Amino acid sequence: MVRPLRRKDRMAPSELAREVLAEADVAYLSAHTSEGVLVQRALNPVLEGDWLLFHGSHAGEKTELVGEAIVSAHRVVADIPSYFIDAELACPATTYYESGEARGQLEVIHDAGLKDAMLMALMRKFQPEGGYNAIDSSTALYKKQVLATRVFGFRMTSLLGKMSLGQDRPKERVEKVIRGLWKRGAPHDLPAIERILGSSPQARPDFLRGPADSSQIQGAEAETRFVVHPTRELALAHAELLAPEYWRTGSTRDEMAQAALGSAAWVGLVDNNEELIAAGRAVSDGIWAGQICDVVVRSEARGRGLGRALMKLLLDHPKVRSVHRLRLGTRDAMTFYENLGFRNASEMPLPFAHTEMVRV
Repeated sequence: MVRPLRRKDRMAPSELAREVLAEADVAYLSAHTSEGVLVQRALNPVLEGDWLLFHGSHAGEKTELVGEAIVSAHRVVADIPSYFIDAELACPATTYYESGEARGQLEVIHDAGLKDAMLMALMRKFQPEGGYNAIDSSTALYKKQVLATRVFGFRMTSLLGKMSLGQDRPKERVEKVIRGLWKRGAPHDLPAIERILGSSPQARPDFLRGPADSSQIQGAEAETRFVVHPTRELALAHAELLAPEYWRTGSTRDEMAQAALGSAAWVGLVDNNEELIAAGRAVSDGIWAGQICDVVVRSEARGRGLGRALMKLLLDHPKVRSVHRLRLGTRDAMTFYENLGFRNASEMPLPFAHTEMVRV
């Protein structure tokens, strides 16, 4: 039986609890020894169906913890300094997080097939690039190693999810947090913005609300919104928009998606149906040099100001806004970029004029 949370507004679906536990590199096991001593240990878990599995040695302390247990994990979404919310008061400083807790029975796994599956799942999680033979305890390669490894199974009987993403706070307060994250622009701040807005969509600031797009709904203007961190799905959608463009001839969709995911800056514009209308990215060191890449608008939505709105947000991106020398290449959109402050490098005086060298 899981004790319910006192703060109902911070309860999260069991699916989120499962996700947190599945993705955690480290989780914490709490259980009692046969003498009644409460012990907590860190472990590397994997999820297989209703099982949460981990490994250890035959002589380790975990061998004494068979029975009822709790496994928990959490992930920090964003550290929120007080000055995001109040210029003087320290009290608003907090952490936004998501957590998962599972309760169930802990037991030693003896079935060879399940042990092999667990150890393979562990390798796939922590060494996804491969570089090893498949684990099979019936082979000479692995028979002794698997016998020497004890696998513990935690059959989950209940899951409890919890999240604190500002969803229980006034939208004005959460909006201040989002603006602060955008201004700070630390590595985890932009994905944090998307997770926070997923829980508090009403707190979306004006600068992340896209322009109305009359191309989406006949006879009416559709709302659009900006996304500031690409998922794999959005990166693939960006690749689909780029596929017909002249500068990506010969590029595969997977290459274009990987480029989007690996970029220092990426912004996209989606419509009411969560479909990508426009996107752009930049490579940048954040200080001296940067390059705008792959700015594209869906063909039927062009000429409505969506590209300009997208570029204005991209130019304000934390990894772009302070760059001393920001470059891009185009053969047919010079006027569009000139209106955004770009100039032809060959026409600029020193130290900007130079001969560009390219290694291909």
